Amino acid sequence: ACASWSLPYYLLFAIPNGGARDMITGARLKAEGVRRGIPDLMLAVPTRDAHGLFIEMKLPGSPASDSQKVVSESLSRRGYTYKLCYSTEEAIDAIKAYLLD
Repeated sequence: ACASWSLPYYLLFAIPNGGARDMITGARLKAEGVRRGIPDLMLAVPTRDAHGLFIEMKLPGSPASDSQKVVSESLSRRGYTYKLCYSTEEAIDAIKAYLLD
């Protein structure tokens, strides 16, 4: 997606907050700054309407968790765009729509 918009590839990145971990690894990651509810992807490109785009990827039929809802509302209030996507295609469409706005 970045190449077709002449953007450096590193401006779209994954935030590895998810997944099951043992207690020791979980405690270490929490100390490093891993937080519940943080979206899976960020596009660090501001537009005239937003500071950047956060994307939460979910399996079809999976609702956002309470912590994801709190984070999405907080990000939106602070000038970021937040999208909940259920497929790669939906995420790509969200990125394109964001960049075209």
